[in-house]
Amino acid sequence: MPAAEWINKHKPYLYFAGDRLLTPDDRLHAPRTDLPPFDLSLLKPLGWNGIDIKIESMGPDRLARSVQHYMSLHLSGEQHFDILVNDDGSGEVSDLVGITADDTDITITLVHCKYSCEPFPGARVDDLYEVCGQAARGAKWREYGTDALLRTLDRRAGKYAARNPGKTPDRQHR
Repeated sequence: MPAAEWINKHKPYLYFAGDRLLTPDDRLHAPRTDLPPFDLSLLKPLGWNGIDIKIESMGPDRLARSVQHYMSLHLSGEQHFDILVNDDGSGEVSDLVGITADDTDITITLVHCKYSCEPFPGARVDDLYEVCGQAARGAKWREYGTDALLRTLDRRAGKYAARNPGKTPDRQHR
């Protein structure tokens, strides 16, 4: 089979110079160069008092000392979500998924939580690589779309309920 025919039949992702990407559905994605650099003054350290930053997941018992529980409370205090889902676990969409809908749009916020390799906060490259790797894997949902993401969350919630009789997935409705 000629290479051109095989490539058209099996449609790979093609990565080009300048961070451009051609997807299997023939969409060319290019970086937005008109966006200003991120304003570093918007970054604010969080106070981790009372939190064991070596414990990531709140688990079915809603462990209050965990990074994930702390972040769910922090997010709820910082912005409005119609639903905030705890999707922590193998194959997760994200540790926390915030969903807000209005008449025209659905806004989905993916929040990845990672435990620290040390007991105290610090600027550690290993910790940064961990959470950035998870965020990079989560970026696929932009391509898969809202319907696929919501179906996945629903399927995972059903599996959670089957594994944890009597406990419901941690969803905070607003």
